[in-house]
Amino acid sequence: MTILKPAALLILLLALLPLPSRATQTTKPSAQAPPTIQLLTRSTRRSETRRFNYGGTVTLIGAPRGAVTVEGWSRNEVELTAEIELKAETEADLDQLAKVNT
Repeated sequence: MTILKPAALLILLLALLPLPSRATQTTKPSAQAPPTIQLLTRSTRRSETRRFNYGGTVTLIGAPRGAVTVEGWSRNEVELTAEIELKAETEADLDQLAKVNT
């Protein structure tokens, strides 16, 4: 029985492994960019005020896009003002979004 040194064993294992094949791209890249769709925009403003007991907390959950500004004051209430902007392809889609996004 022959005992192989670690370097010889590594070379033997590498020789037995299949070589990786290179993938080739068969699709042609598109020469034209996709057309941009003009979206309609509808903006509304909503404002609410809520009273809190001492030590009350507020949790803000915002949309994926937009910004939130928080300002402190000495009153025991929170005033929320939101400028909501809806975008859709048609007026019917805007109406449906307005129903869902209260």
